[in-house]
Amino acid sequence: MSLPNFGSMLPSPGDLLSSAADRLKSPNDDPPSKPKDGPSTKEDPTGSCEGGQSTKEDTPCSGNGGKSTEEYKTLLEENAKLLKNRKEEAKQIFIKYILPLFVGVTAGAVIGGVVGATAFKPAKCTTCQSYSPLVLNPVPGIFDPLTPKEMEQIEELLIESEIVDNRTSPLGFNSTYVASMSMYPPDKNETLKYYQNQSSFVGRFAEVHVVGTTEIRILLVGPLNVEPVAVQTMSSLPADSRHIDVVMNKELEIFIQPVMTELKPILEESFDGATYPRDLAVNFKTGFNRPGPTGREIRFSLHFRGLGEVDKDLFHVLPVSGVISYSGSSLEDWQIRELFYLNQGPFTNASELLAAYAENSINKVHLPEGYRKSLNERVFPRSLAEKRENSEVPPPRSYSPGRPRYTINNYNITWMGWNFALSNNPMRGLAIYNVHFSEVRILYEMALQDILVRHTADTHGENNAVNLLSSSNIGEYEAVIPGVDCPERATLLNTTYWNTVLRAGTTTRSICVFEGDGEMPLWRRRANRYAAGLRDNYLVVRATSRVGNLDFTMEYRFHLDGTIDTNIHSFGSLQGAFWDSNSSNIFAASDKRNAFGYNLTDYVGGISGSHSFNFKVDLDVEDTLNSFHEISWKQGQAVSALRSLKDIKESPNYFVSNATLYPSLETIGEERGLVKAGKPQVWLVSSKDTSYSGYQVTLDTSLIDFVQDKDPGADMSSFTKHDLTVLLRNEQEQYFTMPYDANTMPNSLVNLDKLTNPSESTNNTDIVLSINVGFMDMPRTEDIPVQRRQSASFHLQPFNMFHGSPDQDLPSFFHVADGSIKDMPADFDSCTEPRAPLETDFL
Repeated sequence: MSLPNFGSMLPSPGDLLSSAADRLKSPNDDPPSKPKDGPSTKEDPTGSCEGGQSTKEDTPCSGNGGKSTEEYKTLLEENAKLLKNRKEEAKQIFIKYILPLFVGVTAGAVIGGVVGATAFKPAKCTTCQSYSPLVLNPVPGIFDPLTPKEMEQIEELLIESEIVDNRTSPLGFNSTYVASMSMYPPDKNETLKYYQNQSSFVGRFAEVHVVGTTEIRILLVGPLNVEPVAVQTMSSLPADSRHIDVVMNKELEIFIQPVMTELKPILEESFDGATYPRDLAVNFKTGFNRPGPTGREIRFSLHFRGLGEVDKDLFHVLPVSGVISYSGSSLEDWQIRELFYLNQGPFTNASELLAAYAENSINKVHLPEGYRKSLNERVFPRSLAEKRENSEVPPPRSYSPGRPRYTINNYNITWMGWNFALSNNPMRGLAIYNVHFSEVRILYEMALQDILVRHTADTHGENNAVNLLSSSNIGEYEAVIPGVDCPERATLLNTTYWNTVLRAGTTTRSICVFEGDGEMPLWRRRANRYAAGLRDNYLVVRATSRVGNLDFTMEYRFHLDGTIDTNIHSFGSLQGAFWDSNSSNIFAASDKRNAFGYNLTDYVGGISGSHSFNFKVDLDVEDTLNSFHEISWKQGQAVSALRSLKDIKESPNYFVSNATLYPSLETIGEERGLVKAGKPQVWLVSSKDTSYSGYQVTLDTSLIDFVQDKDPGADMSSFTKHDLTVLLRNEQEQYFTMPYDANTMPNSLVNLDKLTNPSESTNNTDIVLSINVGFMDMPRTEDIPVQRRQSASFHLQPFNMFHGSPDQDLPSFFHVADGSIKDMPADFDSCTEPRAPLETDFL
């Protein structure tokens, strides 16, 4: 069926306009004009006529062109008939032509719109598919952390051997119990033979710490897979060197209770009605332990309680402190040696302090009424009700549109040419072993050894504190805070530590592994005729622990070019010192600063100090036989540079200037401690065949903060004297610190200075590095309620190891101006990030 020619049948826009004009014409084809003197033909409800005289009768207003009334009526009737006929004609045209066209166009528009919307509407994004990179092997690897089952079997073995008490015995200060367990690395040579298929499985070993009434024993248990399992004593320490663990802390609280009860009148009057233990708690880990006349001395300080009965508010420390002297396992042998109130003392007991207070012979402090109710505002990091502009808008996020590029077999991780074993020591922290890149072994072991924290303040309870945090179990990692510690897409691995109270392994999902995007180039080049670059993606292995008021995040980053970054970050709530600007004490604070820090808020001053992080780094560049070199820049004459490699008499004439800058390489051929110079330099561990090929060591942060020789903690913290120490590997020198040394100052069992022997050659042999990084800590008001991140790091980078960039086998961006080459990184399909509730676990 053919469609009618609507173009010829329908009136044109001009015709429609002419028709409308015709309908407005007078019968004489004269355009209508507005009458000047006569009324309008449109009646007004008020009875008035525009331009005429008002009338309420049927007689029309004058202005009929001089015609009689009858003639005018006849003319109006004819005009009305003509207008009616034209309306009928327009109606028929509309029904016959315009209406079908309108319906067709409308229907077409609707159908076309639906089709067009379907054709051009963007495809709905699907949720990114989740992939698990985990491969679970029932047989643990050599370096895997101990499993809960292995821990329970070890304790059963020790019970059977009558080394520890059985499970029915109540746990107390006179008990003999397991305090800690961790994987113990087997002999390196035997392990390498196994990896090289030259021997059978070397087995798994455990280091077990047993606390008893007369001694502390450090045991080597294993191989765990060989019956009967052997138990050997590696070392024995006096019982007085025990850590202030949950058992010891409970005993100290029992001992201090009557002292605080006797001091109740002073506490209530001084500290806004506070009483012990309802509102107050005692901190026994003040970083001051020393041998006493009959045993060990422990300093303590008083502070407000935190949230509930568990958390401690170490920010609001109070000016009551003292020293406990104890010996043996009986409370009857313990005594208060010193008491201080507002830096005044020492008082030999509570009665003596009460008497001085009652006689007004000492200065006093009175916190204002209601002070205790304001504590939470300063210590709990909940965001304010009134938020910053645009804070409700979610920030950018990263997501993975494809499967992970890493795989994890128990704790053995493979990613983009990297392969390594991950482990954890609950006392010390994360470690990596047997690290390969591009099928070349570059590192046998890199492990956090310890964290030394020093701080001081103008108060008896907080001054001159020195502490090794391994004594508080750095590696008992907390469950991650999702979306904060690492992205939700990260793979979470478990760590397990021995729970003394439960007498079982406690497992937390604490290690996160993920591929990060540095959002900047690993390398780039834009020339006149080409542009090229590669994004800096890297693998992150990260875990966070809580030690007292501090949180520490430990991470290793593996880059596509063979670089390893080792980063450690410090967070947490501030520990304060009491600040009394009204005291008449000659050492009291003046204004907002004293000799040791700054006033942070009412009655709280900051504690100044430092954090030092010690790492053990056993680089094996291609082989175990390596050498160590120091490369630094020197300035001098050109002939001096040339003579550093070859004996010449005269300087050649092609140098435009005799003054020059040149690198100088010095081989460190013996065990030695080194300090980062105030000039450009790097350290190099080279392979046995060359002195200019290997891995360079670069420190971002240098902290030479050694403890003075007169300080009781000097020996245990001797590793802080140098940025780096070169040592010959010794299987009997597994660690550079001893955690118990923090409790027996100055009688340290492990001293890095004493481990360093200048007569030992480090040339072309198996060497180990002690690396020390850190930072100073000066609290600010901006660190309230939670301290901002502070970081320390060092890097291992290939140095003439590979023929060209090792990342050239990766797809990268490379465009040539003429369009002949347009290489792109790996393509991907868009998807939306999976959503999961942000919940964290609390033990």
